[in-house]
Amino acid sequence: MSLILAAPMVRAQQSDGADSITRRIILIGDAGELKNGRHPVVEAARKLILLNEKTTVLFLGDNLYKRGLPDAEYDNYLSSRAVLDSQLSLVNGTRSQLWMIPGNHDWENGGRDGFNAILRQQLYVTFQAFRHPNLHFEPQEGCPGPVEDRKSTRLNSSHANISYAVFCLK
Repeated sequence: MSLILAAPMVRAQQSDGADSITRRIILIGDAGELKNGRHPVVEAARKLILLNEKTTVLFLGDNLYKRGLPDAEYDNYLSSRAVLDSQLSLVNGTRSQLWMIPGNHDWENGGRDGFNAILRQQLYVTFQAFRHPNLHFEPQEGCPGPVEDRKSTRLNSSHANISYAVFCLK
């Protein structure tokens, strides 16, 4: 089951077409597999959410079921990479930022190769970020922060009008 939590879900635009949102944060979790070669969560987000410089997308873990990104020599490497590629493609051609955070499945469910699976996922995302600098992976080297995002914009209390919607996609 995948989850999208977005604030807001509809494209918030003023009558003149301008985006009236100060900051849009999209939370996606448990999105670690494709359905019939497609990623319904990514497709829904792309269709329903305005992806611009005000939008940040966070993949909250379990980005790859069941055991993270395998070594390139394994048979399931390409299919696992296809899942990551579909997730990362969400912000291609946009000014949105995308952050990947690993979950227990990404850590190989606590298996012996979990740390290496995280490093492979980080290296893959980092490699993609050379062409798409709006892609990020945290925590680096599998070690938690704190990490300061110096590019972030502080929300002014006068912009505290936040709404959200939750979708569960099966």
